[in-house]
Amino acid sequence: MGPFCKKTSALLVSIAAAVLLAQPVSAAAPVTGGGAYDDTGGVLVSARTADGNIFVHLILTGRLHGTVDGVRVVDAITDLHPNGLFDAHGTATCDCTVAGRSGTWSERFTASGITNVSVVVHFTVVDGTQGLSNLHAVGILSGVPGGGGTYSIDYHFDG
Repeated sequence: MGPFCKKTSALLVSIAAAVLLAQPVSAAAPVTGGGAYDDTGGVLVSARTADGNIFVHLILTGRLHGTVDGVRVVDAITDLHPNGLFDAHGTATCDCTVAGRSGTWSERFTASGITNVSVVVHFTVVDGTQGLSNLHAVGILSGVPGGGGTYSIDYHFDG
C-alpha cells in the first residue's frame, strides 16, 4: 500500500470513529407553565388613518405573575378596523424570572382581538440574556386589552 492510500485510509478511519463516537445532542423536554398578567400602562407613539383603518404605534407595559414573573414592555403596531376588530404585531422584552432563572428575553408576537373586549397574543422568545440566555419559549396571552388576563407558556432551557 502506497503512502497516499495509507493517509487516505487513516483519514477515513478517523472520520468513521468520530461519527460513531459522537453523542446526539438532545433538547430538554418542554415544560408548560402559566399565570396572570396585568397591563400597567401605555404610550401612544403615533397614529395614522388609511381606508377606514387606524394604524397605531404603541409602547405598552405589563406585569407577568406565575411561572414567569417580571415586567414586559411591548412595542406594537396595531391596525384598528372600522368593524371593531384589530390585529397587531411587534416585539417585546421581559425583564423577568422563569423557573428561578433571571434575565431579559426578547420576543416577537402577533395579536388579534375585538377593541376593548378581548385579545389573544401569540409570542415566541427569540433571544435572552443572563439566566435566560438559553431559554426557548412560546406562549399565548389572552384577556382584555388594557386590562389583563392569563397566559400559558411552553419552555425549556438548553444545557
